[in-house]
Amino acid sequence: RACQIVGVPVQGIRKYFSLKSVPERLPIPEQQFVVDYTYLQKASCDKDSSDSSSVGPRSRVQKRTEIPPQSSLESALRVAAAQPLNISYSLREEEEYHGFQNLTTSSRIISKKEYQILKTKPMDHTVETRRWRRVFMHEEYIFEIDLVLGPKGLDHVKLAVECENLNSKVDFPPFLEVEDEVTNDERHSSWHLAISRGKDS
Repeated sequence: RACQIVGVPVQGIRKYFSLKSVPERLPIPEQQFVVDYTYLQKASCDKDSSDSSSVGPRSRVQKRTEIPPQSSLESALRVAAAQPLNISYSLREEEEYHGFQNLTTSSRIISKKEYQILKTKPMDHTVETRRWRRVFMHEEYIFEIDLVLGPKGLDHVKLAVECENLNSKVDFPPFLEVEDEVTNDERHSSWHLAISRGKDS
């Protein structure tokens, strides 16, 4: 989560918004990442030489590459392609699903080896999605901008804001052009993006 990345307490819940546009460079300090998501088959996968376990429905692995602040999109992708040392891997398992924004998940850090094994078993009709993520603070909120990349370049922009609850009023920074709130619109979820692009591939 964004709060955990920048080292402040998690405030509770996320609200999501669509953006009309995002400046190439943010006028405030930020952290940047290139993040890859792969959704997995519900099948047994080796964790290590002595143990194995199955992953739950709509579980995914994540590869997160840290990028120097104030990088352009082109620079960020070049850094990610170079496979630097500052990469982390994680597995998010979805244990219960009762609709978008109403689910139970658990996450844990995994090794590069485990990531590579799990990634070879993607869920049918999904594709790996890549996003350029930019995290920053404004007022008392943590903001996370995801620019999701498709085969032809940027094709989806989403803003996540860490809030105390869904009724929290968000004070947006002036350099963001916010369009609509999409918190309860599953078409903007990472799962839907992976499925919709899988159908088109």
